[in-house]
Amino acid sequence: MAQLKPDNADAGNAGPPYWNLGPSKYDYWFVCNYKSKKSKLEFKLPKVYEVCKNIGAGKILDKLRCK
Repeated sequence: MAQLKPDNADAGNAGPPYWNLGPSKYDYWFVCNYKSKKSKLEFKLPKVYEVCKNIGAGKILDKLRCK
């Protein structure tokens, strides 16, 4: 298991975090860890996606949009 650093993480305030998903023999998974509930939600992303962007508002980054 590993966490992917967003592609724009080092760009300062460059908008919502995004990840370019290149070809991989491994699956990409989206995992939400909830501190207050001590639970998590996870699901596998279809391999047809090329980029995913977190579109949550403010400091709550809880919405993912993929193309």
